Amino acid sequence: MGDASDDEEENEEVEDAVSDKKEKRVAPNYGKIAKAISDVQLSGVQVELPAINNAQVDFVPDVKNQKIYYSLQAISTVGVDLLEKILTERPFASLQDFLDRVQPTQTQMLGLIKAGCFNQLCGKTQRGVLAEYLQHEAEKNFPRKDKLTAVNLKKLIELKWAPPEFRDELRVFKFKRYIDANQYDASTKRYLLSEETCQKFFTTFIEQKLNCAKGDYSVLPEGVIAIKSTAFKKAYDSYVGKIIDFLNTPKGQDTYLETVRQDYINGIIDKYCYGSESRWEFETMSFYHGDHELKNVNNAYYNIVNFNDLPETSEKPTTCALAGTVVGTNNMRHMVSILTPRSGVVDVKLFGDAYVRYNKKISTVDPDTKKKTVVDDSWFKRGNKIIVYGMRKENTFHCRGLKTEYGTRYVGLIKNVNHDGTLDISYKRASVKGA
Repeated sequence: MGDASDDEEENEEVEDAVSDKKEKRVAPNYGKIAKAISDVQLSGVQVELPAINNAQVDFVPDVKNQKIYYSLQAISTVGVDLLEKILTERPFASLQDFLDRVQPTQTQMLGLIKAGCFNQLCGKTQRGVLAEYLQHEAEKNFPRKDKLTAVNLKKLIELKWAPPEFRDELRVFKFKRYIDANQYDASTKRYLLSEETCQKFFTTFIEQKLNCAKGDYSVLPEGVIAIKSTAFKKAYDSYVGKIIDFLNTPKGQDTYLETVRQDYINGIIDKYCYGSESRWEFETMSFYHGDHELKNVNNAYYNIVNFNDLPETSEKPTTCALAGTVVGTNNMRHMVSILTPRSGVVDVKLFGDAYVRYNKKISTVDPDTKKKTVVDDSWFKRGNKIIVYGMRKENTFHCRGLKTEYGTRYVGLIKNVNHDGTLDISYKRASVKGA
Protein backbone atom coordinates (compact mmCIF):
# COMPACT_ATOMS: atom_id res chain seq x y z
CA MET A 1 0.00 0.00 0.00
CA GLY A 2 1.20 3.54 -0.74
CA ASP A 3 1.59 6.44 1.67
CA ALA A 4 -1.22 8.41 3.32
CA SER A 5 -1.57 10.81 0.39
CA ASP A 6 -2.11 7.88 -1.99
CA ASP A 7 -4.79 6.45 0.30
CA GLU A 8 -6.56 9.79 0.50
CA GLU A 9 -6.50 10.08 -3.30
CA GLU A 10 -8.00 6.60 -3.69
CA ASN A 11 -10.74 7.41 -1.20
CA GLU A 12 -11.55 10.65 -3.07
CA GLU A 13 -12.15 8.59 -6.20
CA VAL A 14 -14.60 6.39 -4.31
CA GLU A 15 -16.36 9.41 -2.76
CA ASP A 16 -16.64 11.10 -6.17
CA ALA A 17 -18.84 8.24 -7.31
CA VAL A 18 -21.56 9.27 -4.85
CA SER A 19 -20.87 12.94 -4.14
CA ASP A 20 -21.81 14.50 -7.51
CA LYS A 21 -24.64 16.95 -6.77
CA LYS A 22 -24.63 15.70 -3.18
CA GLU A 23 -27.08 18.32 -2.03
CA LYS A 24 -29.73 16.84 -4.30
CA ARG A 25 -28.86 13.29 -3.18
CA VAL A 26 -29.01 11.92 -6.72
CA ALA A 27 -28.73 8.18 -7.27
CA PRO A 28 -25.15 6.92 -6.86
CA ASN A 29 -23.17 6.16 -10.00
CA TYR A 30 -22.68 2.44 -9.43
CA GLY A 31 -20.39 2.08 -12.43
CA LYS A 32 -17.98 4.59 -10.91
CA ILE A 33 -18.35 2.99 -7.48
CA ALA A 34 -17.51 -0.46 -8.84
CA LYS A 35 -14.46 0.88 -10.72
CA ALA A 36 -13.15 2.88 -7.76
CA ILE A 37 -13.63 0.09 -5.25
CA SER A 38 -12.09 -2.59 -7.47
CA ASP A 39 -9.03 -0.34 -7.96
CA VAL A 40 -8.49 0.12 -4.23
CA GLN A 41 -9.10 -3.57 -3.56
CA LEU A 42 -6.47 -4.53 -6.14
CA SER A 43 -4.04 -2.19 -4.35
CA GLY A 44 -4.57 -4.08 -1.09
CA VAL A 45 -7.14 -1.85 0.61
CA GLN A 46 -10.04 -3.66 2.24
CA VAL A 47 -13.55 -2.23 1.79
CA GLU A 48 -15.74 -2.96 4.81
CA LEU A 49 -19.48 -3.48 4.91
CA PRO A 50 -21.55 -0.51 6.22
CA ALA A 51 -22.34 -1.36 9.86
CA ILE A 52 -25.66 0.24 10.80
CA ASN A 53 -24.31 1.95 13.94
CA ASN A 54 -21.01 3.14 12.50
CA ALA A 55 -21.31 3.68 8.75
CA GLN A 56 -21.23 7.31 7.66
CA VAL A 57 -23.05 9.13 4.88
CA ASP A 58 -19.91 9.03 2.71
CA PHE A 59 -17.06 6.56 2.29
CA VAL A 60 -14.70 6.81 5.27
CA PRO A 61 -10.99 5.90 5.04
CA ASP A 62 -9.04 4.18 7.81
CA VAL A 63 -5.49 4.74 6.55
CA LYS A 64 -3.82 3.07 9.53
CA ASN A 65 -5.64 -0.22 8.99
CA GLN A 66 -5.74 0.00 5.18
CA LYS A 67 -9.54 0.01 5.08
CA ILE A 68 -12.38 2.02 3.62
CA TYR A 69 -15.86 1.86 5.15
CA TYR A 70 -18.68 1.73 2.65
CA SER A 71 -21.01 4.72 2.35
CA LEU A 72 -24.46 4.42 3.93
CA GLN A 73 -26.11 6.58 1.27
CA ALA A 74 -24.61 4.48 -1.55
CA ILE A 75 -26.71 1.42 -0.61
CA SER A 76 -29.28 0.98 -3.36
CA THR A 77 -32.39 1.01 -1.13
CA VAL A 78 -31.33 3.91 1.10
CA GLY A 79 -33.11 7.14 0.18
CA VAL A 80 -32.97 10.52 1.86
CA ASP A 81 -35.74 9.85 4.37
CA LEU A 82 -34.38 6.50 5.48
CA LEU A 83 -30.84 7.86 5.74
CA GLU A 84 -31.92 10.73 7.98
CA LYS A 85 -34.03 8.42 10.13
CA ILE A 86 -31.09 6.05 10.68
CA LEU A 87 -28.69 8.86 11.56
CA THR A 88 -31.21 10.43 13.94
CA GLU A 89 -32.20 7.26 15.79
CA ARG A 90 -28.92 5.38 16.17
CA PRO A 91 -27.26 3.71 17.97
CA PHE A 92 -29.46 0.63 17.85
CA ALA A 93 -29.32 -2.13 20.44
CA SER A 94 -30.77 -4.92 18.33
CA LEU A 95 -32.52 -5.74 15.09
CA GLN A 96 -35.88 -5.41 16.83
CA ASP A 97 -34.85 -2.02 18.22
CA PHE A 98 -34.07 -0.86 14.68
CA LEU A 99 -37.41 -2.09 13.36
CA ASP A 100 -39.37 -0.45 16.17
CA ARG A 101 -37.73 2.96 15.87
CA VAL A 102 -37.00 3.28 12.14
CA GLN A 103 -39.97 1.30 10.77
CA PRO A 104 -38.44 0.67 7.34
CA THR A 105 -40.37 -0.77 4.42
CA GLN A 106 -39.69 -4.39 3.55
CA THR A 107 -37.78 -3.34 0.43
CA GLN A 108 -35.57 -0.99 2.45
CA MET A 109 -34.96 -3.62 5.12
CA LEU A 110 -34.04 -6.34 2.66
CA GLY A 111 -31.56 -3.98 1.00
CA LEU A 112 -29.92 -3.11 4.32
CA ILE A 113 -29.66 -6.79 5.24
CA LYS A 114 -28.16 -7.76 1.88
CA ALA A 115 -25.59 -4.99 2.27
CA GLY A 116 -24.47 -6.49 5.58
CA CYS A 117 -25.59 -3.50 7.69
CA PHE A 118 -26.65 -5.71 10.61
CA ASN A 119 -23.89 -8.33 10.58
CA GLN A 120 -21.97 -6.60 13.35
CA LEU A 121 -25.04 -5.68 15.40
CA CYS A 122 -26.52 -9.19 15.31
CA GLY A 123 -23.28 -11.18 15.23
CA LYS A 124 -24.54 -13.05 12.16
CA THR A 125 -23.99 -13.26 8.43
CA GLN A 126 -26.45 -11.63 6.05
CA ARG A 127 -28.32 -14.90 5.67
CA GLY A 128 -28.59 -15.30 9.44
CA VAL A 129 -29.91 -11.75 9.83
CA LEU A 130 -32.39 -12.37 6.99
CA ALA A 131 -33.72 -15.44 8.80
CA GLU A 132 -34.23 -13.42 11.99
CA TYR A 133 -35.98 -10.59 10.15
CA LEU A 134 -38.26 -12.83 8.09
CA GLN A 135 -39.28 -14.78 11.20
CA HIS A 136 -40.26 -11.45 12.78
CA GLU A 137 -42.26 -10.50 9.68
CA ALA A 138 -43.95 -13.90 9.51
CA GLU A 139 -45.04 -13.69 13.13
CA LYS A 140 -46.37 -10.18 12.54
CA ASN A 141 -48.33 -11.17 9.45
CA PHE A 142 -49.60 -14.47 10.86
CA PRO A 143 -50.32 -13.98 14.58
CA ARG A 144 -51.80 -16.71 16.76
CA LYS A 145 -55.61 -16.75 16.43
CA ASP A 146 -58.24 -17.50 19.07
CA LYS A 147 -59.91 -19.99 16.74
CA LEU A 148 -59.02 -21.66 13.45
CA THR A 149 -61.74 -22.45 10.91
CA ALA A 150 -62.26 -24.16 7.58
CA VAL A 151 -60.73 -21.09 5.92
CA ASN A 152 -57.45 -21.83 7.69
CA LEU A 153 -57.74 -25.50 6.77
CA LYS A 154 -58.14 -24.49 3.13
CA LYS A 155 -54.91 -22.51 3.40
CA LEU A 156 -53.09 -25.52 4.85
CA ILE A 157 -54.32 -27.79 2.09
CA GLU A 158 -53.20 -25.28 -0.54
CA LEU A 159 -49.75 -25.56 1.05
CA LYS A 160 -49.79 -29.34 0.59
CA TRP A 161 -50.39 -30.12 4.27
CA ALA A 162 -51.52 -33.76 4.29
CA PRO A 163 -50.90 -35.72 7.52
CA PRO A 164 -51.74 -39.43 7.03
CA GLU A 165 -53.91 -39.54 10.18
CA PHE A 166 -56.39 -37.22 8.46
CA ARG A 167 -56.26 -38.83 5.03
CA ASP A 168 -60.00 -39.57 4.72
CA GLU A 169 -61.05 -36.26 6.27
CA LEU A 170 -58.92 -34.31 3.81
CA ARG A 171 -60.38 -36.27 0.90
CA VAL A 172 -63.89 -35.34 2.03
CA PHE A 173 -62.85 -31.69 2.29
CA LYS A 174 -61.53 -31.71 -1.27
CA PHE A 175 -64.59 -33.68 -2.47
CA LYS A 176 -66.93 -30.97 -1.20
CA ARG A 177 -64.93 -28.24 -2.90
CA TYR A 178 -65.24 -30.12 -6.17
CA ILE A 179 -68.95 -30.86 -6.05
CA ASP A 180 -69.70 -27.33 -4.82
CA ALA A 181 -68.25 -26.11 -8.12
CA ASN A 182 -69.41 -28.87 -10.46
CA GLN A 183 -72.30 -30.95 -9.06
CA TYR A 184 -74.56 -28.51 -7.17
CA ASP A 185 -78.07 -27.53 -8.25
CA ALA A 186 -78.89 -24.22 -6.55
CA SER A 187 -82.58 -24.32 -7.61
CA THR A 188 -83.27 -27.50 -5.62
CA LYS A 189 -80.48 -27.07 -3.07
CA ARG A 190 -79.21 -30.53 -3.90
CA TYR A 191 -76.01 -32.09 -5.05
CA LEU A 192 -76.63 -34.09 -8.23
CA LEU A 193 -73.80 -36.60 -8.52
CA SER A 194 -73.74 -37.61 -12.17
CA GLU A 195 -70.05 -38.44 -12.48
CA GLU A 196 -69.03 -42.02 -11.77
CA THR A 197 -66.03 -41.04 -9.62
CA CYS A 198 -68.26 -38.81 -7.46
CA GLN A 199 -70.80 -41.56 -7.06
CA LYS A 200 -68.11 -44.04 -5.96
CA PHE A 201 -66.76 -41.55 -3.45
CA PHE A 202 -70.28 -41.02 -2.08
CA THR A 203 -70.79 -44.76 -1.67
CA THR A 204 -67.44 -45.18 0.15
CA PHE A 205 -67.43 -42.17 2.47
CA ILE A 206 -70.77 -40.36 2.61
CA GLU A 207 -73.62 -42.84 2.25
CA GLN A 208 -73.00 -44.42 5.67
CA LYS A 209 -73.55 -41.02 7.28
CA LEU A 210 -76.95 -40.43 5.66
CA ASN A 211 -80.44 -41.93 5.94
CA CYS A 212 -82.11 -42.65 2.62
CA ALA A 213 -85.43 -43.48 4.32
CA LYS A 214 -85.56 -39.98 5.80
CA GLY A 215 -84.93 -38.38 2.41
CA ASP A 216 -81.30 -37.37 2.99
CA TYR A 217 -80.57 -38.62 -0.52
CA SER A 218 -82.23 -40.47 -3.38
CA VAL A 219 -81.28 -42.16 -6.64
CA LEU A 220 -82.97 -40.60 -9.66
CA PRO A 221 -84.18 -42.78 -12.57
CA GLU A 222 -81.18 -41.87 -14.71
CA GLY A 223 -78.86 -43.09 -11.92
CA VAL A 224 -77.94 -39.65 -10.62
CA ILE A 225 -77.53 -39.51 -6.83
CA ALA A 226 -79.38 -36.52 -5.39
CA ILE A 227 -78.28 -35.35 -1.91
CA LYS A 228 -79.88 -32.62 0.17
CA SER A 229 -77.27 -29.96 0.85
CA THR A 230 -78.23 -29.78 4.55
CA ALA A 231 -77.85 -33.55 4.94
CA PHE A 232 -74.52 -33.56 3.13
CA LYS A 233 -73.23 -30.76 5.37
CA LYS A 234 -73.86 -32.88 8.48
CA ALA A 235 -71.87 -35.74 6.96
CA TYR A 236 -69.15 -33.32 5.89
CA ASP A 237 -68.94 -31.75 9.35
CA SER A 238 -68.56 -35.18 10.97
CA TYR A 239 -65.36 -35.65 8.97
CA VAL A 240 -63.85 -32.19 8.69
CA GLY A 241 -64.79 -31.28 12.26
CA LYS A 242 -62.10 -33.69 13.43
CA ILE A 243 -59.42 -31.65 11.66
CA ILE A 244 -60.82 -28.35 12.90
CA ASP A 245 -60.83 -29.71 16.45
CA PHE A 246 -57.19 -30.73 16.03
CA LEU A 247 -56.20 -27.32 14.64
CA ASN A 248 -57.61 -25.67 17.75
CA THR A 249 -55.38 -27.69 20.06
CA PRO A 250 -51.98 -26.20 21.02
CA LYS A 251 -50.25 -28.68 18.70
CA GLY A 252 -52.65 -27.89 15.87
CA GLN A 253 -52.18 -24.15 16.31
CA ASP A 254 -48.41 -24.60 16.19
CA THR A 255 -48.71 -26.77 13.08
CA TYR A 256 -50.78 -24.14 11.30
CA LEU A 257 -48.49 -21.26 12.26
CA GLU A 258 -45.28 -23.09 11.37
CA THR A 259 -46.70 -24.05 7.96
CA VAL A 260 -48.07 -20.67 6.88
CA ARG A 261 -45.14 -18.71 8.30
CA GLN A 262 -42.58 -20.89 6.57
CA ASP A 263 -44.48 -20.54 3.30
CA TYR A 264 -44.41 -16.76 3.73
CA ILE A 265 -40.67 -16.82 4.42
CA ASN A 266 -39.96 -19.05 1.44
CA GLY A 267 -41.98 -16.77 -0.81
CA ILE A 268 -39.93 -13.70 0.16
CA ILE A 269 -36.66 -15.56 -0.30
CA ASP A 270 -37.64 -16.98 -3.69
CA LYS A 271 -38.81 -13.60 -4.99
CA TYR A 272 -36.34 -11.14 -3.51
CA CYS A 273 -33.43 -12.97 -1.84
CA TYR A 274 -32.30 -15.72 -4.18
CA GLY A 275 -28.63 -16.33 -4.82
CA SER A 276 -25.54 -16.03 -2.67
CA GLU A 277 -24.52 -13.34 -0.20
CA SER A 278 -21.98 -12.18 -2.79
CA ARG A 279 -24.85 -11.62 -5.22
CA TRP A 280 -26.68 -9.59 -2.55
CA GLU A 281 -23.61 -7.42 -1.96
CA PHE A 282 -23.25 -6.58 -5.62
CA GLU A 283 -26.98 -5.97 -6.01
CA THR A 284 -27.07 -3.41 -3.21
CA MET A 285 -23.55 -1.91 -3.33
CA SER A 286 -22.01 -2.82 -6.70
CA PHE A 287 -18.98 -4.52 -5.13
CA TYR A 288 -18.07 -7.86 -3.62
CA HIS A 289 -17.01 -7.87 0.02
CA GLY A 290 -16.83 -11.66 -0.12
CA ASP A 291 -15.87 -13.83 -3.08
CA HIS A 292 -16.77 -12.80 -6.61
CA GLU A 293 -19.64 -14.89 -7.95
CA LEU A 294 -17.35 -16.18 -10.72
CA LYS A 295 -14.37 -16.98 -8.50
CA ASN A 296 -14.69 -20.75 -8.84
CA VAL A 297 -15.09 -20.89 -12.62
CA ASN A 298 -12.79 -23.28 -14.49
CA ASN A 299 -10.97 -20.48 -16.31
CA ALA A 300 -8.69 -22.78 -18.29
CA TYR A 301 -11.65 -24.66 -19.75
CA TYR A 302 -13.16 -21.46 -21.15
CA ASN A 303 -9.82 -19.74 -21.90
CA ILE A 304 -10.76 -16.98 -19.47
CA VAL A 305 -7.70 -14.82 -18.83
CA ASN A 306 -6.54 -12.10 -16.46
CA PHE A 307 -6.80 -8.89 -18.47
CA ASN A 308 -3.87 -7.37 -16.61
CA ASP A 309 -1.62 -10.24 -17.77
CA LEU A 310 -2.28 -9.52 -21.46
CA PRO A 311 0.20 -7.32 -23.37
CA GLU A 312 -1.18 -3.88 -24.18
CA THR A 313 -0.24 -4.30 -27.82
CA SER A 314 0.61 -7.36 -29.89
CA GLU A 315 1.31 -7.90 -33.57
CA LYS A 316 -0.66 -11.13 -33.55
CA PRO A 317 -3.17 -10.96 -30.69
CA THR A 318 -5.07 -14.17 -30.03
CA THR A 319 -8.73 -14.37 -29.16
CA CYS A 320 -9.39 -15.14 -25.50
CA ALA A 321 -12.23 -14.63 -23.03
CA LEU A 322 -13.10 -12.41 -20.10
CA ALA A 323 -15.90 -13.13 -17.65
CA GLY A 324 -17.40 -10.73 -15.16
CA THR A 325 -20.39 -8.92 -13.72
CA VAL A 326 -21.83 -6.00 -15.66
CA VAL A 327 -21.36 -2.73 -13.76
CA GLY A 328 -22.23 -0.16 -16.42
CA THR A 329 -22.61 0.73 -20.08
CA ASN A 330 -21.76 3.58 -22.41
CA ASN A 331 -24.23 3.59 -25.28
CA MET A 332 -22.45 6.36 -27.17
CA ARG A 333 -19.15 4.47 -27.23
CA HIS A 334 -20.70 1.00 -27.46
CA MET A 335 -18.89 -0.13 -24.34
CA VAL A 336 -19.85 -2.33 -21.40
CA SER A 337 -17.86 -2.41 -18.17
CA ILE A 338 -17.51 -5.70 -16.31
CA LEU A 339 -16.15 -6.47 -12.85
CA THR A 340 -13.89 -9.51 -13.19
CA PRO A 341 -12.63 -11.72 -10.33
CA ARG A 342 -8.92 -11.09 -11.00
CA SER A 343 -8.58 -7.94 -13.13
CA GLY A 344 -11.03 -5.57 -11.48
CA VAL A 345 -13.25 -3.52 -13.80
CA VAL A 346 -12.50 -3.88 -17.51
CA ASP A 347 -14.05 -1.84 -20.33
CA VAL A 348 -15.21 -3.97 -23.25
CA LYS A 349 -15.65 -2.37 -26.68
CA LEU A 350 -18.13 -3.85 -29.14
CA PHE A 351 -18.79 -2.85 -32.74
CA GLY A 352 -22.12 -1.11 -33.21
CA ASP A 353 -24.40 -3.92 -34.37
CA ALA A 354 -23.16 -6.34 -31.74
CA TYR A 355 -23.62 -3.83 -28.93
CA VAL A 356 -27.21 -3.13 -29.99
CA ARG A 357 -27.93 -6.85 -30.41
CA TYR A 358 -26.95 -7.75 -26.84
CA ASN A 359 -28.07 -4.53 -25.17
CA LYS A 360 -31.65 -4.32 -26.44
CA LYS A 361 -34.69 -5.63 -24.60
CA ILE A 362 -36.71 -8.20 -26.52
CA SER A 363 -40.44 -7.99 -25.90
CA THR A 364 -43.72 -9.43 -27.07
CA VAL A 365 -46.85 -7.33 -27.54
CA ASP A 366 -50.32 -8.57 -26.68
CA PRO A 367 -52.43 -7.92 -29.82
CA ASP A 368 -55.49 -7.04 -27.76
CA THR A 369 -54.15 -4.99 -24.85
CA LYS A 370 -51.01 -3.79 -26.67
CA LYS A 371 -49.14 -4.48 -23.44
CA LYS A 372 -45.45 -5.26 -23.78
CA THR A 373 -43.88 -8.19 -21.95
CA VAL A 374 -40.08 -8.42 -21.77
CA VAL A 375 -39.02 -11.96 -22.64
CA ASP A 376 -35.26 -11.29 -22.74
CA ASP A 377 -33.86 -8.27 -20.92
CA SER A 378 -30.65 -6.54 -21.93
CA TRP A 379 -27.65 -8.79 -21.39
CA PHE A 380 -25.76 -5.67 -20.34
CA LYS A 381 -28.07 -5.00 -17.39
CA ARG A 382 -26.15 -4.25 -14.19
CA GLY A 383 -25.61 -7.43 -12.21
CA ASN A 384 -25.71 -9.84 -15.14
CA LYS A 385 -22.74 -12.17 -15.53
CA ILE A 386 -21.34 -12.40 -19.06
CA ILE A 387 -18.48 -14.00 -20.94
CA VAL A 388 -16.96 -11.97 -23.78
CA TYR A 389 -14.55 -13.10 -26.50
CA GLY A 390 -11.92 -10.81 -27.98
CA MET A 391 -8.47 -9.34 -27.45
CA ARG A 392 -6.76 -6.53 -25.57
CA LYS A 393 -5.89 -3.25 -27.23
CA GLU A 394 -4.18 -0.89 -24.79
CA ASN A 395 -6.56 -0.43 -21.84
CA THR A 396 -9.67 -1.86 -23.51
CA PHE A 397 -10.84 -5.35 -24.35
CA HIS A 398 -12.22 -5.43 -27.90
CA CYS A 399 -14.93 -7.97 -28.58
CA ARG A 400 -14.22 -10.21 -31.55
CA GLY A 401 -15.92 -13.37 -32.71
CA LEU A 402 -14.68 -16.78 -31.61
CA LYS A 403 -15.38 -19.41 -34.26
CA THR A 404 -16.64 -22.71 -32.84
CA GLU A 405 -18.38 -25.77 -34.22
CA TYR A 406 -21.63 -24.20 -32.97
CA GLY A 407 -21.07 -20.92 -34.80
CA THR A 408 -19.27 -17.67 -34.04
CA ARG A 409 -19.60 -16.50 -30.44
CA TYR A 410 -19.24 -12.94 -29.21
CA VAL A 411 -21.04 -12.63 -25.86
CA GLY A 412 -22.60 -15.26 -23.62
CA LEU A 413 -25.02 -14.73 -20.74
CA ILE A 414 -23.90 -16.78 -17.73
CA LYS A 415 -26.95 -18.33 -16.09
CA ASN A 416 -25.26 -20.42 -13.41
CA VAL A 417 -21.90 -21.51 -12.03
CA ASN A 418 -21.89 -25.25 -11.34
CA HIS A 419 -20.03 -26.93 -8.48
CA ASP A 420 -17.40 -28.33 -10.85
CA GLY A 421 -16.54 -24.88 -12.21
CA THR A 422 -18.46 -25.26 -15.47
CA LEU A 423 -20.96 -22.66 -16.59
CA ASP A 424 -24.49 -22.70 -17.90
CA ILE A 425 -24.23 -20.15 -20.72
CA SER A 426 -26.75 -18.84 -23.22
CA TYR A 427 -25.30 -17.58 -26.50
CA LYS A 428 -28.56 -16.87 -28.33
CA ARG A 429 -31.03 -14.11 -27.65
CA ALA A 430 -34.71 -14.96 -27.39
CA SER A 431 -36.37 -15.28 -30.78
CA VAL A 432 -39.55 -13.22 -31.15
CA LYS A 433 -41.29 -12.58 -34.46
CA GLY A 434 -40.77 -9.01 -35.51
CA ALA A 435 -38.21 -8.29 -32.74
